[in-house]
This record gives sequence, C-alpha cells and structure tokens, in this order.
Amino acid sequence: MKQGKWNKRFWIFFWGLLAFRASMVFLLPLDLSPDEAYYWEWSRRIAWGYYSKPPLVAWVIWLFSHAAGDCTACIRLAATLCASLATLFTYLLARSMYGEKTGFWAALLSAAVPASAVLALVITIDAPLMAFWGAALYLLWRSVEDRPAWWAATGLAAGLAMLAKQTAVAFWPLAFLFLAVSPQHRRLLRSPAPYLSAALSLLMLVPTLAWNMDHGWITLRHTEHHFKGLEGGVSLSLSSALEFLLSQAGIISPLIWAAVWVAMLRIVAKPPACGARERFLLVFSLPPLAGITLLSLFQRVNANWPAPFYTTAVILAAAWLAAREGRPSSGAVDAAFRPSVTAASGALLTLLLYAAGFAGNMLPVDPAYRLRGWKESAAAIEAAIQRLPHQDGTWVIAARKRQTASELAFYLPGHPVTYRWPGTDGKVRSQYELWPSPSASSMIFVAKDRETPPAEMREYCRDIRLVDKVVIRISHNRKRSFSIFRCQGLKGWPAIHGDRTEHEHSSS
Repeated sequence: MKQGKWNKRFWIFFWGLLAFRASMVFLLPLDLSPDEAYYWEWSRRIAWGYYSKPPLVAWVIWLFSHAAGDCTACIRLAATLCASLATLFTYLLARSMYGEKTGFWAALLSAAVPASAVLALVITIDAPLMAFWGAALYLLWRSVEDRPAWWAATGLAAGLAMLAKQTAVAFWPLAFLFLAVSPQHRRLLRSPAPYLSAALSLLMLVPTLAWNMDHGWITLRHTEHHFKGLEGGVSLSLSSALEFLLSQAGIISPLIWAAVWVAMLRIVAKPPACGARERFLLVFSLPPLAGITLLSLFQRVNANWPAPFYTTAVILAAAWLAAREGRPSSGAVDAAFRPSVTAASGALLTLLLYAAGFAGNMLPVDPAYRLRGWKESAAAIEAAIQRLPHQDGTWVIAARKRQTASELAFYLPGHPVTYRWPGTDGKVRSQYELWPSPSASSMIFVAKDRETPPAEMREYCRDIRLVDKVVIRISHNRKRSFSIFRCQGLKGWPAIHGDRTEHEHSSS
C-alpha cells in the first residue's frame, strides 16, 4: 500500500476523532469536576501564578469561556482541542521518524488509551501539558535533524508546557541527555542553539517565578507535599507500587501498556538496534517512567504523573507493532500484539468508559460520580436560599472545602463570588486564601455531607443557625447532602499569613 494512503487515513481518523470527542463534550450528562470548577475560578482572576499550579490552564479556560461562554461544554472544548493537538503531534513525530504508516498507528494507539477519553473531556492541567509537550517533542526532533530555524519554536513550546504543569521542567534535562548519548547529535552540545532555546523556555517562566517569589514561593512549597513520603527515612511499600502499576495498566489499557514496556525493553536488550530515533524516544520515556515507578515503591504516586512520558513510549510501541504486521502468528499472545488488535483492545475500554458516562449512575460503581449532581445541588441550594427571610445588608456564600465553593460559584445563578472558610490558624490551603476577604454583614455557609460549621466560626458570627438541608440523589446507591447555615452579624474574616501553607487534597 502506498504511504500516501496512510496519511489520508490519519486525517480521516483525526477529524472523525475530533468530531466524536466534541460531541461527547455536549452529550455526556456530566457536570464540571471539582478541579475543573476550581480552575474556572482561577480564570475569573487572571494572574501570572496560582497556589498549586502554573497559570496556563486558567488562561486557556479564560480564552474559551470568553469566546464561547461560561457553560460546561464551552469550557471543556478546550480539553478536546488540546487532546486532539496531542494526537496530531504524536502522528507528526512518529511520521517524521518512521513514516506515515507508523505515524498512523502511533496516533491511533495514543487515542485508544482510556486516559485519552478523560484528557479530551475534562479540562485540567494535563490537557494543555500534553498538547505542548507533544509539540515540543516534535519541534525538538525537527531541530536536531539539521533544521536550526526550529529551535526557537521548540523553546516556545517547551515554555508553554512548563506553564501548564511542573512535570514539564523535565523536558530540557532529557533533551540534553539525548544530545549527550546520541553520537551524531553530540556536536550540538557545542552549538549555542539548544542553550538559547532552553533559555527562551526559562525566560517565559520569569513572570510566574516573580509571582511566586512575591507569594513566598507558595507553588514550590505546595509541590513539595507530593514527596512527603520520602521524609523521615525511606521504607518500601509494595502495596503502593502495585496500586500504581495497576493504575497504569488500567488508564493505558493492559495490551498497550504491555506493548509499551516490551518495545522499550527490547531496545535496551539490543543496543545495536538503537539508532538516533530510538535513543530520542527512549530517553524521553524510559528514565522518567522507570523513575516514577521506583518512586511508587516508597510513597503513593498519582496515576497521571507519567502521562507526558507515554507520548514517546507509544511511538516506540507503534514502531514495534507495525514491524510485526503481516508476520505469521505463533499463538494467542503473538496475535494480540498486532497494531490493529492492540489498538482495538484500548479503544474498546475507552468506549466503555464513555458508555459509563451515560449509564454510570445505574451501575454498582460509577467512575464519574464526582462529575454528577452539582448542577442539581446548586439549584436546590439556591431554592433554599430564596426561601430565607430577606437578608439585612450584604451577604456572601462560603464553604469549608474549595471543591464545594468552586462548584457553587459555577452553578449558582449569576456565578456569584464564593469564599472558602479558611480557619483561624492563618495557613494558606488553597487559592481562595490568596484572594481578597469578603466584606459583608451576613453569610450563607454551605456544609457538604457530614460537615458542620467550624467551632471558631462563632467568634466571627453573632448567630449561626441551620436553616435547611438539601439531599441530591446521584445514583441508586449514592447521594450528596448539604446543610445550609445562616450566619448573621459577620464581624470579620480570619487573617491569612502568606508564609504559611498547608496542602488541601487535589487529584491533579
């Protein structure tokens, strides 16, 4: 088959995938997740930095909300576009290395992993990270292949990836490692081009670093909590490692994940077969994936941490699988590692994940539980507030957790400014503590599930009274409840000390 046909196949697949993903954004009956609502809150107050993450996700959401509106689907289209760009750059990189056929299978495999369904639907920091990480990889490869004009674009893309998520700071160390281990590219270490490109990336971080310096390096100190498990001595935890490995097999799909590791280890086992392209792909996948896997032996590791490093690993898997196509099958395992079969196994799990989005509330375990019932909850809470006697003076809406405050801000009519009750210890636990405190005479405090108003709140409110309860059934066996308190005579707001931080759980 002529190679041009594979290119046509890719573009048919790409536009079909984009249309399918966009349709799912509008059709799936899912509300914004707490993290999405939280990042949307960031986008209402554009800044160079934020409490826990770099600013790009807020900028992207701001762009889409202003272009299309503050609706759930409008904001999530940003995730669809970013995920599709990640698929496109995977194809371009694989095509430039191995040709259109391998490029097609690499794109298909990357889109078939179940994690891609989440990436294309939920707008969190990982969506822009994957888009610009993929762009940076492709542009870097074009740069090292004697195309000096591409170095500036590489620095720009890598800088945007770093503005998306802290993980992207690994890009340039890995890039220089590749230049060091690739004999035909080692000469570039004596050229100013890669250093100037890296400097451009770092220059793009200057405003964000300045923001962090003004806020006591709050993002850096928040990031440190991810490695608290290494403090006070090191002890092995086989259970956390097993949990991490199972999570990777689940979000990548068992066959694709196995193909990724087989492809990488085959190259390690046969060094003569490792050319420049294999070195490039291996450097950007095996060391970080192995390092994160090793880290899981000592502490809990979030399943999404290795996400960008699978970009190049999937291309290695696609090249290995494509080379096997057409060979006689010698058994069930051998037959499973065909590009069409491996991709189909992941695509089936991905489609089942989408199906669960439609019917999950009727299943014993709903994977999308956290994305349901927020709109109904806000409507019921608004109705309860409207039943209250007329408020004297001004009043605000607050909650104990940032997740509740963010969802109420998005789904209550008019997108009101909401607040998170910070406590009286002065610690910064979320972005809410970095924003101005309210000025009001009374407050509606919304407590989720078994929460109650903190005891110290009585020092700031003359009268705290439970006025209503709201129960929203999410599925046949799950519900979400809220207690609504009216706090009158609000005498002030707890003071925040910017140099004191404490982590509040986030899934990102």
